Amino acid sequence: MAAVFGGPLATYTGVLLANIAVPSWHELHTKLPFVFDGSAMAAGGGICLAFTPAGESEPVRMRAIIRTGIELAALRTVEDSASILAEPSH
Repeated sequence: MAAVFGGPLATYTGVLLANIAVPSWHELHTKLPFVFDGSAMAAGGGICLAFTPAGESEPVRMRAIIRTGIELAALRTVEDSASILAEPSH
């Protein structure tokens, strides 16, 4: 159940934070959910890797690598945003 609801829950948190009255967070409303999702899934993959035997961890390792890539790409787009409202995110 955690695998099914974990990603949407983390993304929903990013959506809630992006839709508040803080202008610099609202400016990132299209990117912030991806940052939260990638971070949560990378952390979940790390926990699974810690408790999974090395011979059985290939699927978990690949998902953790992919989600870490998503998180880093989303963070890069946030940092490269040219808007003055996104300046606190740098």
